[in-house]
Amino acid sequence: MKASNGQFGFTLIEMMVTVAIVAILVSIALPSYSRYIEKGDLVNARSKMVNIADIIKTELVKKPSYLKNKTEAALNTEIAGMIDGDLKAKYTFTTKFIMQGKQGKGYPVGIRIYAEPKKSGYSYTAWVSSQGASYSCM
Repeated sequence: MKASNGQFGFTLIEMMVTVAIVAILVSIALPSYSRYIEKGDLVNARSKMVNIADIIKTELVKKPSYLKNKTEAALNTEIAGMIDGDLKAKYTFTTKFIMQGKQGKGYPVGIRIYAEPKKSGYSYTAWVSSQGASYSCM
């Protein structure tokens, strides 16, 4: 704007309105961007879990007793070695056996791998089973 004394510039009101508009746009865009990033990370985690489940499924086909002598803790350690550090920083990966027999007693016939968020602001959890099921939720 041109002031009466010939100087160019913006008034304080114009600057305050501009700052307010930028603040509103940022407050709308930032949460959307964060959700977008989280969903991308969740897709990466699910993809890695599917790959691990396929490896375990292949081992079960080769050797049906593959899981009989393993504990969930040993399997967690084995799977942790297959996951890269970036995903480990964002999710906690755990496994549970899928048991054959009445009321979950018997012998393990598969596994379910869980990815629970540990990064602040993340809210989606996912799991994948060695039997082909996959699910994610908040």
